[in-house]
Amino acid sequence: MGGAEAGGVLAGGSGCGRAGGEEGKEQNRRPVVNQIEVHPFNTNTEIATFCRKNGIQIKAYAPLLADGICSTAQECEEERIEANKNVEGIDISEEDMKRLGGLDEVLVMAWNPTNAL
Repeated sequence: MGGAEAGGVLAGGSGCGRAGGEEGKEQNRRPVVNQIEVHPFNTNTEIATFCRKNGIQIKAYAPLLADGICSTAQECEEERIEANKNVEGIDISEEDMKRLGGLDEVLVMAWNPTNAL
């Protein structure tokens, strides 16, 4: 698992799969944050559920389904970063969120940490 160890917890993990999380629990260490790929076509439900049950904040790259997930901006141009902050007035209905949630096809756009240690 990635991250800096600090008194029984890891300050952060990157792409820790459930297996890595279980290993951390056995060693009395766990990440406080786990950065994983989450979007409508890959909800990473198993890892997300594990994280939630174990008090691990999910930080997602490519998120659209917020659902308590902290997002990571993948932008480096200051003008676009500012534009991305101005998302006021965007409301996605509960019905549309359910539709988006049903699009999962485990499309992995990065690497797949599902069984990573």
